Order: sequence, then C-alpha cells, then structure tokens
Amino acid sequence: MLEIDRPQHTNSLETVKTVCIGATSIFLIVQTVIGAVYRNDCPRQPFIPIYLYGFIIVVFLTSCWDSSLTAFVSLCWFIAGSITIYSINEPNYNSVASSSYCNKTLYLFACWSTTFFGAILFLIGSSCCCCCWCHCCRKQQDQDGDAQA
Repeated sequence: MLEIDRPQHTNSLETVKTVCIGATSIFLIVQTVIGAVYRNDCPRQPFIPIYLYGFIIVVFLTSCWDSSLTAFVSLCWFIAGSITIYSINEPNYNSVASSSYCNKTLYLFACWSTTFFGAILFLIGSSCCCCCWCHCCRKQQDQDGDAQA
C-alpha cells in the first residue's frame, strides 16, 4: 500500500486565526444589530448605540488602509466608547420618559462587550510583552554564551 504524503500535524495557528476571525465577525454583527435596534433608546447617552454599530464601520473602512492605522483608529474608537459607557455608570432602566433613561439590553450589552474587548486587548498586549521579553532574554543569553566561548 502506498503511503500518502500528509502533514503529520495540522496548522494550529491557522485554525486559531480562523476561529478568532469568525468569532470577531459574529461579535461585530451582533454588536451592530443591537446598536441599530436600540439606536433611539438611550437619551442619557445617545453615543452608545452609535458606538456599537459604528465599530463595524470603523473596522471595515480603515481595513482598506494600513493595518496599523486600522488598529490605531479601532483603539481610539474603543477608548471613546469606554469613556461614554462608563461615564454614566448605572442609568435609569425603568422610566422611558426620563432623560436619564437607557435601555437595559443596550447598556448592559455595551458595557459587557466593551469590558470583554478590553480584556482581550489586555491579554494580547501582555502576551506580546512576554514574547518580547523572552526574546530579549534569549538573545542576551546567546550573546553571553558567545562571549564566554
């Protein structure tokens, strides 16, 4: 029987990348839908629904440019949204006629999604810092080993 040349391992990095892109796409679609459905339901802070459905617009428009520009603009949008969301803390969920009213679904989704996105950014940033630190330490050890030889 002929043995077929197959890779001995799957490319796990590609799998992780595909899952992350898929999850991010679904998350952006849900975020857009919630922002659009509740676009007039937060007189206390009308920027919250704009922040939610505008995020996908910011990502798609800037993705045509340099990836570092996309990251920078997305980070700025995230910071603006965070300030907007956390500045009102707990709005009034009950009195629709009140100027301090904000729809509970809209506000809580915006709050939790922003917190989740911030945690992901922190994990990515921490991972990058750890990788850089390990790389620098390894490089220093290699230089020390070469100097002793």
